[in-house]
Amino acid sequence: MDIRILYDGKKDLVIAFMVIGILFIAVIVTIASVISSEDKDRPDEAHGSNTPTYYSSPASPYTSTEPEAEDKTEDIEADITLFLKTWMSAWESQSLPRFMGLYSMSFYGRNMSFSELETYQGGIFGEFSTIELSISNITYTAYSDERITVTFVQVLTMDDYSDKGKVTMVLEREYEDWKIVSETWQPYH
Repeated sequence: MDIRILYDGKKDLVIAFMVIGILFIAVIVTIASVISSEDKDRPDEAHGSNTPTYYSSPASPYTSTEPEAEDKTEDIEADITLFLKTWMSAWESQSLPRFMGLYSMSFYGRNMSFSELETYQGGIFGEFSTIELSISNITYTAYSDERITVTFVQVLTMDDYSDKGKVTMVLEREYEDWKIVSETWQPYH
């Protein structure tokens, strides 16, 4: 019996197993790279570092002379400014879908889950005809590129009701968007 004839008869089977093996290796490499990138995307405290970077707005006390670090600080400040303007606009326009779109589905704050906040905020939007909001004294702490705590003083006027409070929001990046994962409010005098 000629070995070459035996091999040629099973050539298709050998090629099929080789293709399956290559595809299997490609899938394993892809999964490993996704897991590795997800691990890199975790907030620093998940990796054992609890050293936050503190910033204050409008002028940041950031003193690094590294252009990349300065650009990152400017990007974070721009992100926060845009986020807060969007949040204020959603409040004042009383757009519940826009407002809730700024909150993470995993939100928990002021003793409310996401769905409880949605019900509560819908009631507020339905009760008042005019809502005006102003914020000041904005500061933030960036724990990583993915997690920021923002604190500010808020003056909220709804028809003839008004209050002033200190708001602290924890923002986390979900995909490419910032979302509020928790929020507190305290009276401010």
